[in-house]
Amino acid sequence: MGIFLHTVIFLQVFTLIINAYYLPEIQFGVGEGDPGKCIRCSWGKEEFFTVPIDHFAYTDARTFKLRYFINVTHFVPNGPIFFYTGGEATIMRYLDRMGFVWDIAKEFGAAIVFAEHRFFGKSHAEGSNISVKTLGYLTAEQGLADYAMLITHLKQVVEPTSCQKIPVIAFGGSYAGFMTAWMRVKYPHIIDGGVASSAPIHSFINAEGYESSSLNRLTGRALERSGCNLEKIHASYEAIYKLSRTDKGRAFLNKALRLNQTESLLQTSKDGDELLLMLQYGMQDMTMFNFPYPVKFPAWPLKEFCKSFVLRDNQSLEENATAIVSQLQVYYNASGEDQSFCLDFLVLHRNGSKCMQQRSPFDPFLKDCPYSIEKRINDCEKKLGHLGYDRKFYRPNWVVVNYGLTYPTATNIVFSNGDLDPWSGGGWSTKNVTKGSLVSLIVKDGAHNYGDLHHNMDNRFAPFIKNAFINVLNHRETNFILTVFAVLFTTYLALIGILDRNLFHPLRLDNIQQPNGSYFKPLTIPRSWSWAKSNIQWQGWIHWIF
Repeated sequence: MGIFLHTVIFLQVFTLIINAYYLPEIQFGVGEGDPGKCIRCSWGKEEFFTVPIDHFAYTDARTFKLRYFINVTHFVPNGPIFFYTGGEATIMRYLDRMGFVWDIAKEFGAAIVFAEHRFFGKSHAEGSNISVKTLGYLTAEQGLADYAMLITHLKQVVEPTSCQKIPVIAFGGSYAGFMTAWMRVKYPHIIDGGVASSAPIHSFINAEGYESSSLNRLTGRALERSGCNLEKIHASYEAIYKLSRTDKGRAFLNKALRLNQTESLLQTSKDGDELLLMLQYGMQDMTMFNFPYPVKFPAWPLKEFCKSFVLRDNQSLEENATAIVSQLQVYYNASGEDQSFCLDFLVLHRNGSKCMQQRSPFDPFLKDCPYSIEKRINDCEKKLGHLGYDRKFYRPNWVVVNYGLTYPTATNIVFSNGDLDPWSGGGWSTKNVTKGSLVSLIVKDGAHNYGDLHHNMDNRFAPFIKNAFINVLNHRETNFILTVFAVLFTTYLALIGILDRNLFHPLRLDNIQQPNGSYFKPLTIPRSWSWAKSNIQWQGWIHWIF
């Protein structure tokens, strides 16, 4: 007990000394009105970089312009580049949302780059002529090659004399998180590490160890935690399905759901299937973005939905179907200003990617609707058949063959997932664990990208997530004093049972490099000893050294 008390006292004193003399505190820039937005995120004019339409065909010289934004406000000589690997949307969606990148840019003297994924936003090949041939260029491989060329170019722009020495850390969430992880796997000579947030990299067909029902199960769990009755939600979806099979039922749904009279009227059974799909997407998104602050829908949107979703026993099909209007109100009309709903039934670019090589199983709300590849291919033919799509184009196993699942040779990647995110079941790991320099962090009560890449973060765990990322980013040079502290601190946590002793191992001191006057500042550690008993799950946070 004496040794134990001495250890505690020493660590407390050590913490106070470090806080007082060494450690700067990160300041978070969150704007008023919309807490998710960043008020410090400033950009110059949009930039464009020329890339090949097909990186892998040496007889095709066609090119197009890839859009990106860059900020060098905090960049210092030989500083790093923080590179956001754009996902399946215009890059404008991400510029002021990924606040974590901005929060730490000043600490590291970093340039910030947000790159747009090909075929989204303004980054279009062959203009607006969409065909199966052009969609064939919409692959992760082509997108990664775009980013590899852009990063190589930017290194020369920001530091012409020593461009090869510039470290690059990639960031991405959701599909962009896939791109970050795969970027590190495929181009380790171009980027030094990555933070892949909420990226379900195991959620592919026939992926070994992946529970294909996890998305449905976790979505249902989040709904139940928010006060919903799943049986009643199922009943409402089933009612819509049955009504959409008849002309009379579709007429009722058009009126009851106030569907837009020119673009979204239900005219066939297929339209009813599309309506159900859009409802499923809305439910999935509300579960993913179930944040405690408003974004495009209210704070805690699932609670708002469950509170307004009322379904009594022994109601008619029409009454059961109408109850789901509350979901449409929360997700599609959060402002309450829209008098009718317009449902976009065809998103060509997303379907193009999913119908060529990528597909994660998802059939959450219709009870007797098991996922099947055949059903998905049929759906792709319906959506893209007019463009010449053929089921032979679909390669559902290629992603796993090309990138793998466990990344045994990869290094320096942080995989973070919120335990309330329905996609977390497909993450690299569902536990806090470290394998080599691959780190899994599970954010308790976290949603999709919440608690890591977003700005507004719960004070209970924000410092820990940020510290974990910062320590991984600082993989080249680690302060020896803080390393000694980490060893003692890890030992203490293992002793008192916060850490699983079976996971505990000494840090690899042979890899420590002393700082040589670099741009890296000392790392931040928790400011209150009482944090040791917080709700954070610690195992992943502690393993700092690669």
